[in-house]
Amino acid sequence: MNYFSSDFHIEHLNMARNRGFISAKEMEGCIVDNFNSTVSKRDTFFHLGDFYWTNNMEGIRKFIAKLNCKKIIFLKGNHDKPLIKFMKATKNSRLELHSDYFLKDNGCNLHLYHYPVEDWVGMIKKDKNGNRIGGSYMLHGHEHSDCEIVNRKMSRRLNVNIELHNYRPLCVDDITSLC
Repeated sequence: MNYFSSDFHIEHLNMARNRGFISAKEMEGCIVDNFNSTVSKRDTFFHLGDFYWTNNMEGIRKFIAKLNCKKIIFLKGNHDKPLIKFMKATKNSRLELHSDYFLKDNGCNLHLYHYPVEDWVGMIKKDKNGNRIGGSYMLHGHEHSDCEIVNRKMSRRLNVNIELHNYRPLCVDDITSLC
């Protein structure tokens, strides 16, 4: 099964405090506990940007090792210089890094990108008579709970920021029910 989330901001003390945690370690513990109670060692996890805050390469390695999953596919966010540096230095077939990503999951076409966009590939699908039906889903992160875009709904676009979903990753069934 595939799971999706974004904006972990590991080792980011101010983010942890803004989210109501006393420390970055407390936030990280919550994320790991909720992640591992949701995602299994057979699953693939997509992180849609802003994974790790500091240049602590050993910290990144140790944090990744705590996460249940077969594979992690990272999408670059605006705060991912440490992750990009880590990925360049690491040779781990369990990890991939992309700018954006397209996949089909349980019959749903998904476009993954760190930033929210107003128009995306496959957004509108039409039947043989030209009537609008379905279309692809846009999953993104970047915007936090205090941002205006979080409150602006668009059909088939979903912000998967960890703080907006009880610090748990989402599967495609969650996504289709929320959109």
